[in-house]
Amino acid sequence: MNKQFSYKPAVLVEMAQEYLEAERCYRDFIARHKNQYGSLVLGSTDDRVSYWVKDKESSCTGSALSTACRLVGADVNTVIATAKAMNRFEKRERWQVCAHLPTGWCSRCGEYGEDRVRRFFASKEWDADYFQSTGRRHPWAA
Repeated sequence: MNKQFSYKPAVLVEMAQEYLEAERCYRDFIARHKNQYGSLVLGSTDDRVSYWVKDKESSCTGSALSTACRLVGADVNTVIATAKAMNRFEKRERWQVCAHLPTGWCSRCGEYGEDRVRRFFASKEWDADYFQSTGRRHPWAA
């Protein structure tokens, strides 16, 4: 992998964790302030300010994550899915084992762990589903 395009995948996962936490706080706030008909009721000024702050936190952290992923060529949905999977694993194990991203040299596969994570996070080309080689030789290339 070219050194100028290398980045730390753990930073993207950390940003995804921040986004998931902000989104969870926003959804909890919405759930607490709904009435019996499902409408949002913000009676006091503090409730309106809190709603605005939580909405901005959620949208800004999501936008920052999306921009960072676009900057390094990572798929934002894959990064968020990785963060969610790590959260589920840690919740299931009750913090006895910590889920982590591989780092360092892997003698089994012969490459660095961060390179594997970068390749996993890499966004697909837009035409990947339409133009794939079958492996057959073309008559004009024989």
